[in-house]
Amino acid sequence: MPNPAETITVPIECPAGREGPLAWGQRAILATVSWLDTEDTYFNIPLDWALPGRHSVADVAGAIARLTETHESLRTVLVRAGADGEWRQRVERRDSLALEVYDIDASADVAEQSREVAAALAARPFRLTEEWPVRWAVIRSEGAVPAVVLALSHTAVDNWSLGVMRQDLLDLLAGQVPEPPARQPLDQVDFEGSARGAGRSTESLRHWARTLERAPHSMFDYPARTPEAKRYVRLGLDSRSLAVATHIVADACRTSTTTVLLTAAACVLGAYTGHDPALLRLIVGNRHDPDARRTVSPLAQDGLLLLPRGDGTFHDAVKRGYLPAINAYKHGHYDPAVLAETIRRNEHRWGVVHDKSAFFNDVRLADRWTGLPAVADEGGLKALRAHNRVFEVGAYDRVDCKLFLAVTDRPDSAVLHLLGDTAYITRDELTMLLNAMETLLVESAFGEVPLGELAAAVGITPPDRPGDWVRVRGGRVDPEAVRRLVAEAAGAEASIVVEAGEPWPRLVAHVAAAPGGPTGPELHVAVVDALRERTGVTAPDWYVLHDRALPATEDPEAWQTLGVLWQGDGRQEPPPIFLDSRPSEG
Repeated sequence: MPNPAETITVPIECPAGREGPLAWGQRAILATVSWLDTEDTYFNIPLDWALPGRHSVADVAGAIARLTETHESLRTVLVRAGADGEWRQRVERRDSLALEVYDIDASADVAEQSREVAAALAARPFRLTEEWPVRWAVIRSEGAVPAVVLALSHTAVDNWSLGVMRQDLLDLLAGQVPEPPARQPLDQVDFEGSARGAGRSTESLRHWARTLERAPHSMFDYPARTPEAKRYVRLGLDSRSLAVATHIVADACRTSTTTVLLTAAACVLGAYTGHDPALLRLIVGNRHDPDARRTVSPLAQDGLLLLPRGDGTFHDAVKRGYLPAINAYKHGHYDPAVLAETIRRNEHRWGVVHDKSAFFNDVRLADRWTGLPAVADEGGLKALRAHNRVFEVGAYDRVDCKLFLAVTDRPDSAVLHLLGDTAYITRDELTMLLNAMETLLVESAFGEVPLGELAAAVGITPPDRPGDWVRVRGGRVDPEAVRRLVAEAAGAEASIVVEAGEPWPRLVAHVAAAPGGPTGPELHVAVVDALRERTGVTAPDWYVLHDRALPATEDPEAWQTLGVLWQGDGRQEPPPIFLDSRPSEG
């Protein structure tokens, strides 16, 4: 990468600084970023924006200064305060910012050079307590600036924010003055503390609790495999055939392309894992309010979708999927701390810690692709498949998910990125799932794909499961792993008996009560607390505490002949539990 020809100091005129708590979206992304090592740059965002017309460095520097003055998040640092070290945001007042200038020859590829500079700017971790969360640079060629390059911390922006910033920059270069945002990040905090904001959070919390009540324990309830050295692999699919087919299906079903893609992802994942319905976390932009439209800040949070495949064809699934998808996107704005406590309290009642590690994110700012070829029939659509391309995007040591499908913002082709935990989805299986999505959409464009035959129709091979795993309500479990978990929590011998039941078998834990050991309800709490989103395990449906243990050589079912000190399900919380978000006082 070339070194900058110069770094110039750009004067800015900022209003007075201010300080306050973090908004819900800020807290959510900061928790995710903090989960990684402080030197990790996974959540840094490299960008390069081509500029129309001819602009001098001074013109672009002035526009960047005005942009920074307009949006407080671009000049905010994070600070810890109080005895508990709570994170807060401090909007700073400084009189300048740094702008790096990179010179290139007239014959050089501007886009390639811009991407290289952007990657270098994003390769350094942000010191969020000291530096502003954006680094600026420009490419200069023959005295003019054809591109602006920047790197941002995800703690300061979400994808919607990037669109606002880019448009504001272009407007400023065109001599227009962008409208100031109705809500800055600290104004968003005030909204979330109001009665209206608290009410929205409470509605979302109830949606999450009700959804998890019916959800599978995990979409990945099968044994882990040996992962790759860099455990998390992201592959991409570039496919115009998928884009064209998605338009055709959306038109036929009278719905959005996001609904079509989301339904396809749920159907493919469900067919692969054997789950119906499929549980997905969605990235929700939370720009429903007009006042939030121009806010540059990470307002996005996770939504939760439980989407059934059901019977019929893929078109039927798309039509059924619209309302659940809208409902999930509606309920993605909440206080993260109250949501965590709501889930924790319900986990003890459910006896399961749900593995919520499959994600879908459509980052496009428009619902339709542009510049796609006109296709009149199935033959023309399938001819486009010759140009499809699967490629590697990257590999990573740590990512907090097992599967993440992103629809990128490429205007003239569908480019999907699928990240997977190779302990559960191998590199070859990632390729299989990407191709399966494309096949499902292409085959559904001019025909029908029966949902009952989906796996075979689109080339999905499900993972192997051991014969001794048991299907229970919510998924499949390994009884021996459950036995070890109970024994460890009890500090005593234990056995799991699988009893016949309707509609699912029942797991009964027989435990030798140790002197001074946990009571039945205490044992259940300890078991649930030890689950930690592990796949293939759940708390037993019933506990029986005995006065002694069986010799190891005896039939485990002989536990039922021993004296019983206590038995019950261990659940003490009444169903269901909904915690409310409360407005701030004052």
